[in-house]
Parts: sequence; structure tokens; C-alpha cells
Amino acid sequence: VLRPQFERKKIKVDTQIMFDESVSIKTYPSALKRAIINILSNACHFAPENSTVTTEALMKNGNIILRIADQGPGLSYEDQKNIFKFFYSRRPGGTGIGLALAKTAIEHCKGTITFLESPDKKGACFVITIPISL
Repeated sequence: VLRPQFERKKIKVDTQIMFDESVSIKTYPSALKRAIINILSNACHFAPENSTVTTEALMKNGNIILRIADQGPGLSYEDQKNIFKFFYSRRPGGTGIGLALAKTAIEHCKGTITFLESPDKKGACFVITIPISL
């Protein structure tokens, strides 16, 4: 869905899946897909040209953990406190609903989403945790 946008900015998407892909998770597929698209759309918007967006998926403690990280400007402390609130946006022309809807969708799947700051305070990193179906 977002490939043309990433190609236009010459952003490489590096994806690593570190578990058996046949694992089942408790989720609503369309909700989770929409959440991931919203996060990747932001990553594409804020990441500089010729950079890399990294996506990693692993299994840990009965959960699937998905990490999406870009090499953009990162988030201020104020932004970190507000990014999941409806109508809060740093994106020019943004509506402020993308990350709020992503959070709602992920919580509907009994999961969580958090922001992690990189050590050099550059780039955004979102971590989604979804329980594995038993």
C-alpha cells in the first residue's frame, strides 16, 4: 500500500521476522493492518530521503512484538506525551487521528503500543505487542 511513497523518497524498508510465520495471534486483521499502515505512513513522512525504516517481528513471553523504527527527527518530550491523543499532530496537514486510531485498534486486539526513544534521540520507534492465541 505504501510502497510508492517509500520508493519516491528512496527509503529502504528492512523487514526481519524472527519466528515461525504460522503462529496465530489474537487480533482483528483489518484493525491491526490499519494501525501498522498508520505508523508506517508517519515513518515515511518523517524519515529523510535515502534512509531506512526498520520493521522487526519476534516472539517473546507469549506475545508477538513488532518494532517499527525510522531515522527521522524523533519526538520531543511534549510530543511523546501527546502522540496517541486524538487531534494531536506534528505533521503539516495532519489530522491527528492516525496514531490515536492505531492505539485504539491495537488495544482492541488486547495489545499495546508504546514509543521508545532511541539512544541518540533521533528517529521514532514504536513497539506493538499482541498476545499469541492459545
